[in-house]
Amino acid sequence: MVESRDVMLFISYSGGAKELDHIIPRLKEKSVVLLAMTGKGQLATGAGSRRRAGYRR
Repeated sequence: MVESRDVMLFISYSGGAKELDHIIPRLKEKSVVLLAMTGKGQLATGAGSRRRAGYRR
């Protein structure tokens, strides 16, 4: 069971996997810390990112 003291790491090239649209709102309801690594620099719309860091080669 996921709790508020947990951290969830998502790794997605596109950042737009449909699965994220379903799980992110539920994790936010539980105040779970969300971290995401994407190849395109974008994350699913429902993520509501507060901070962003980028890296380019």
